[in-house]
Amino acid sequence: MSSWDHCLLCGAKQIKPFLEGVNADDPRAPLIPIYLCQQCGIIISAAICQSAAQNFPEQNYKNNYYGEAAAGRPLNRLFNALFQTERQQTSLARVKPGKILDVGCGDGTFLSYLPPLWKKFGYEPSPCGQAILKNREGIHFFDLASPEKSAQEQSFDVITLWQSLEHMPDPQNTLNAIKNILKNTGILFISVPNCGSLQAKIFRGRWFHLDPTRHYWHYTPKTITRLLENAGYHVVTIRTLSFEYGVFGWLQSFLNLLPIEINLFYKILKSRKVVRPPSKIVFCIYLAAAVILLPLSLALTLFEALILRGSVLNVKAVLR
Repeated sequence: MSSWDHCLLCGAKQIKPFLEGVNADDPRAPLIPIYLCQQCGIIISAAICQSAAQNFPEQNYKNNYYGEAAAGRPLNRLFNALFQTERQQTSLARVKPGKILDVGCGDGTFLSYLPPLWKKFGYEPSPCGQAILKNREGIHFFDLASPEKSAQEQSFDVITLWQSLEHMPDPQNTLNAIKNILKNTGILFISVPNCGSLQAKIFRGRWFHLDPTRHYWHYTPKTITRLLENAGYHVVTIRTLSFEYGVFGWLQSFLNLLPIEINLFYKILKSRKVVRPPSKIVFCIYLAAAVILLPLSLALTLFEALILRGSVLNVKAVLR
């Protein structure tokens, strides 16, 4: 490996190259190596070494990372409403409203859509996300890294990590910190990309949800279970169906096979920077391909979840 020769999670030295991923922010940059630990099975992006000096390098979470410039568009607002409804049903179905903390909450969208019966707290390490959170009414900022959190031990009924644990430089430390502030009867909900999914196996380094620049850890059902058990949790359920992540994961990954900038459709939807904009003719062909691939992507989302190899791992856990 470029700067380490052991697994950063279990310490074992039985590691080998797994694949190489494209840097979606700069597709012209060298491919990012990704490694597999043969001891614990965790899959690790080499970007965690390149970013070792900073927990969350600002260049990876700069302005408009959360798509705030495009959030007001009618189509984006519709998608947000649909996806946040799905998230609530997935993580909070049959859960009595109480005190909730969303760890790695980004711009606070998930919390903002929750009913006012919930007392909402958010933790976001990136400066860009923190700046947006300050303007969110009804959401309290909670610093998970602060020593003052000990005064609030066992205070949360629900703690969620929506697509954030894979970004954490030290997931074991994060789960240990959460354990101190989750009630004995509380629920921990984690959603991460499933590196054992059908779409991950097919598209490999061009899989939309790989994002090796920011996703340091890539989980499978086995490795997420082992991580949680080692931290003192009991896994209650693991589900892999997600319309939000499944359908778009298939669609954008199919489009990533075309000789055009990777994740172009996603960048347009989020008003992200496009490094090499396509011509109008090429873009029209690209959109036509997206329309054709959409029904197939929906069907594949249902199929991969049916065989338990969906695009995400939606995990519910409790304290042991």
